[in-house]
Amino acid sequence: MIKSYFDVVKKEPVRPDFIGPDEEFVEMSSASLDVGTRALSSWRLCNIYLTNGRLILAQARKIIKDFRFDRIQRVTVVERPWIAGKKVPQLEIVMKSGKPYYVAVKDATSWLTEVARLAGWKLDNSMARPWKKLHSTGEVI
Repeated sequence: MIKSYFDVVKKEPVRPDFIGPDEEFVEMSSASLDVGTRALSSWRLCNIYLTNGRLILAQARKIIKDFRFDRIQRVTVVERPWIAGKKVPQLEIVMKSGKPYYVAVKDATSWLTEVARLAGWKLDNSMARPWKKLHSTGEVI
């Protein structure tokens, strides 16, 4: 029984051309990127790739969005409406510029944990923004 779009596409991860030889290819999955406005969501189906330095959203060989870890302010999991208004957990990626991006991916919490591990971020339960980057001195930024 198909439960969601994410259950339909089951592929062996293949290293795409746009991942450089100096990058470690970690994981790949089907995803959806919200390309709409704050008032009205519009979803673009794509694949999400995780490397040791960035998250990449792509369709076939075309990169839609490239999130380098050093340009991300925070990543959290939020529950938001998806296709047909169904609320699903999504990655909220907020860039240092303040612009948020929303990515619906199966098992968003696992993706968050893996991104945090690779980026060297620490979970701080006392903060409103739970995933924070550690400064080289060990202080939470």
